[in-house]
Parts: sequence; structure tokens; C-alpha cells
Amino acid sequence: MDLRTRNQLSLLLAFHAHQPVENFGHIFQSAFENAYQPFIDILAEFPEVKISLHISGSLLDWLLSNKPQFIQDVRKLVSQGQIELLSGGYYEPILILLPEWDRIGQINLHRAKMKAIFGQEPQGLWLTERVWEPGLPVSLRRAGIKFTIVDDEHFKIAGYKPEELWGYYLTEEQGMEVAIFPGSKFLRYSLPFKLPQETIEYLKAKNQQGKNCITFGDDLEKFGFWPQTYDWVYEKKWLYNFFCALRDNKDWLKTVHFKDILRDTEPTGRVYLPCASYSEMMEWSDNMFRNFLVKYPESNHLQKRVFMVSSVINQLYDKNKKIEEARLHLYKAQNNDVYWHGIFGGLYLVNLRQNAYRHLIMAERIADEIKQQRFPYYQVRDFDLDGREELVFKHELINVIIHPHQGGTVSEIDYKPREMNIVNVLTRRPEKYHRKILYKEKVACGSGGENPASIHNIEAVK
Repeated sequence: MDLRTRNQLSLLLAFHAHQPVENFGHIFQSAFENAYQPFIDILAEFPEVKISLHISGSLLDWLLSNKPQFIQDVRKLVSQGQIELLSGGYYEPILILLPEWDRIGQINLHRAKMKAIFGQEPQGLWLTERVWEPGLPVSLRRAGIKFTIVDDEHFKIAGYKPEELWGYYLTEEQGMEVAIFPGSKFLRYSLPFKLPQETIEYLKAKNQQGKNCITFGDDLEKFGFWPQTYDWVYEKKWLYNFFCALRDNKDWLKTVHFKDILRDTEPTGRVYLPCASYSEMMEWSDNMFRNFLVKYPESNHLQKRVFMVSSVINQLYDKNKKIEEARLHLYKAQNNDVYWHGIFGGLYLVNLRQNAYRHLIMAERIADEIKQQRFPYYQVRDFDLDGREELVFKHELINVIIHPHQGGTVSEIDYKPREMNIVNVLTRRPEKYHRKILYKEKVACGSGGENPASIHNIEAVK
């Protein structure tokens, strides 16, 4: 298929489906009923509409156990060439927070699972929360990844103009090259919140400007699972009408897959992007994701503990199943949701922190068994990398981390029989959105109330 046809626009539609590791069962079920299944059902009615789909490992595990028919539905669309699969870190980690070996390990695990289940090995990667740093191409290429998707915000920060944000760009680090597709912020805000015709008019304008490829990439959950969206997307047939609009304009507009664009079109240019994420994340993190590790010592503590255990596991060469079991628990503790906070729960959700510590403790316990570690023992080391040494005490029943420079503060007590950090608490601190909430309440009290927030506004703070 030659995608270089004059006056034809290629539209890339990438959808990301994810739930946190071991999230509540009713949340999985609700997301499935309101977004995942109805979306795939309607997509199947439009064989000419092609999409790219990323399913995180934590969601995939749940689907395999609870919704085997859905897996078959997706497999059928993959085999028919309608769905292109995207990879990622298996348990949806922020890749830049991981050591190199875990970045590659998580991606390899996800690619292998996709190949085994759906018969297609992904070439592209859904970048978790679109958190980009310049060194990532090395990890991606070593894991077999050829392309990824970021927001056009990344390019704007690098000085690119809106009219330059189309097609794909090439970047590299140490000679390892990957393609980067800039996702349109207009499409991210308009799908599914504006009428399909408005999106068609936007795409028509891009086509008339001579652009040959535009990318959309966002959460599948916003198509039915987000508040108030199910009625709009399915009951009022927004998705059906959108796919109809794509079909009705097929003379100049085609949905295609990323791999087809890479094969048949030349890059728009070369780019070296700075550290960035989508615009809302940049606001929450004060312009760099790693700032969450500064703002929230609890996040930094967990991330450094994970690195500590990962280093131990990486040095083990045991060939039995125990080492793989330990590694899976470690990967689950790296799930991104627990390391940051925006407008949704994230780090604030105690169940997510409990899950992360539980899997971390289990991974460490298995590693100790493989090493035949003797107890008790202690280490004096700067484990959290703050320039001051901590005391790490380990016993058959407990782990304790003590900070002498903070008056003997105890930041972690792991009770191993219950796989629980019993001091897993979060310090209260002011957040930027507190002022906005207080202001809205003040205005509401003075004006007799406000109209309900629109879905567009809800999405705008995602």
C-alpha cells in the first residue's frame, strides 16, 4: 500500500487501555463494560477503520482471567489487519525511573506476551504518561522498539511551530535511532468531546495545508468509562458517527497503522526532544517528572527501595523459576500510578502503595531465599541517595530503615509474614489544585452555584 498518494491524509489512531496493578475488581469490570467491550464491538462494524491499540500488562492479566472472549475479539481484529498492537513496559512503569535492565525486561515481557496471545509482535511503544528523556532511544532500540508516540507539547518545548507537527521525526542517542510521532493536542481534546464533523474539518484543513499524516493518541477509558462519557459515546452514538465520518471521507482521509507510515513515507525531520510530558503533567511536576521524587519523599523512598531490590535480583543467575517469580513481583512494584499525583489519586491511594510494597517485599524475600541470606544483618548505606547514610536492618520477620540524621526517624517497617509496610503513610501537603477548588467553592457560594463541569473541562486537567 503506497501512502504517498497526493492530497490524501493519513490518520493514526492510537488507544491506550490500562488499569493499575491489582486495582479493585469492580473498577476493572466497569471499565470493561463501559469502554473496552463496546469500543471493540463498534470498531468491528467498520473493517476499513484501522487503529493501534496498547493494552497494559496489568489489564491484560485481568482480561485473560476474566474476559477470554474479549481476547478472542481483539485477536480476530489483529489477524484481519484492523488492529496494530503497541507495546510498553509490562506493568506500565515510568521507564525513566527504572534501571536499564528493567526497562528492557519489562518491554521484552510485554512484546513476548503480545506475540504469544495475539500473534503479532509490536514494533512501537506506548510511552507511559508520555514521559520522555533524551536517553530513552538506547533502551527502546535494545528492546526492539522502532517508534513511539509523544504529545506535540514535547516538540513545542523544543521550539517547533504548530505547522511543523505532522508525520514523524527521527531521534537518536549513541547512534540508536527511533521514530517519534507527535500526537495532536487538538485531537486529544476533541475526541470524543466535540462533534465528529469538527474533527473532520480540522483534518481537512491539515490536508489542504499539505500535511500527509496526523496522530491521535490517548486513553481508551475516555471513550465510555470517564464520567458522563458512556451516554455520549455509545447511547448517543458519537463513536459510531465518528467512524461513519471517517468512512464517508475515505476519498481523502485514510486511517493507517504506524508501521505502514514508517515503511512508506519519509520522516518530516530530525529532532532532539528535552525532558517532557503532556502539558498537564508538566504543570503538576513543575516541568520535569523526576520532580515528583523531590516533592514526595514517599515516592522517592519507594522508587529507591525498588532500585535497591532490582540491583540484587539483577545480580542473581539462578535458572529456576524463583528468579522469574521475584522479577515479576518487582515489575509489579514499578507500576507508575503509585509514584506521582496529578488530579487523580495516584500516590495518595493507600491501596496502590500497599500493593507496591507487598510485591516489593515478596520480590526481596524470594531473592533472599535464592541467596540463602542469613538473618539478622544490617547495612549502613545511603539507599535513598540524599547524601546521608541510613541504617537498613533485616530480620527473618521484619525489615526496618532508620534515618539517624533525622533523629532516628523510621521510614519503613516491613512485616514479612503479612507482606506489609506498617508505616506506609503519606504526609499531608498543599497541592496547587486546592486553591482552585477553594476558589470555585467561593464563587459557587456567591452566585448560587455553577453549571456542571463539561467533559472537555474534565479532560483538560487529565
